[in-house]
Amino acid sequence: TFSLDGQLKGTPRFGDISSINKSDYNLWPLRVANWRGLLFVQTLPPPPNNNNTNESSSNYYDGPDADAAFINDNQEFVKRLKDVPLEDMDFTLAQTHTIKCNWKVYVENYLEGYHIPNMHPSLNSLIDMDHYTVKVNDTYCEHIVPPAKNAAHDSSSGLWVWLAPTLAINYYKDGMNLERIVPVGHDKTEVRYTYLFRKDAGKQSIDDSVNTSTVVTEEDVEICEAVQLSLSSGGYLSPGVLSPRHEEGIKFFQNIIRKTHNL
Repeated sequence: TFSLDGQLKGTPRFGDISSINKSDYNLWPLRVANWRGLLFVQTLPPPPNNNNTNESSSNYYDGPDADAAFINDNQEFVKRLKDVPLEDMDFTLAQTHTIKCNWKVYVENYLEGYHIPNMHPSLNSLIDMDHYTVKVNDTYCEHIVPPAKNAAHDSSSGLWVWLAPTLAINYYKDGMNLERIVPVGHDKTEVRYTYLFRKDAGKQSIDDSVNTSTVVTEEDVEICEAVQLSLSSGGYLSPGVLSPRHEEGIKFFQNIIRKTHNL
């Protein structure tokens, strides 16, 4: 039996636990931070020298202290997106795409643009791949995507940012798409899109952005599911070489996974 703040209070009919320190088995707390209207949830160990029931501990997990902690942990990310007008955008549409692959396969697919010319013809016609740039920072990776000179419309170029481990923010001229990458099994992932657009965005601009995003996602589903089949075949023995121009983001992600699992 746990209290509402996650402390183990009792173990009915379990047996004698007098030799056990119940505080060692409290539920892991969650820190909930609000940054510019977006909520970020993180599992954390209890704060040092704090009791879960006092006020300072409560503020550690939510409220201004939690908000400040998120900003401190993601300073470069916060600075990079300071000019993105999140507060000026309205919710427009939500979509969920289910992909038969491990979530890490999808993240690696997102983090490189090397496959765009061959796998995303419609997107490739809208952006300038010669000047497509990927930059790795402290807790995030960014794609700087200029528009093609003769693009039919400017609905996909802009700034695409991945914040470790499972959030992507794709900022376009008139709006943005928030991607939440949600593992629902070892070989299944849900990619949950939330589209937001400026209050003055025209219907055509919104339709162009959403339609292009949908087409690209359908192509990414095909790619990721094919990669997952290869990984699951047992024949994937050599990791190969990462492109120094296009795949620094993948290297960054793989190093995060190695560090997280002490590999």
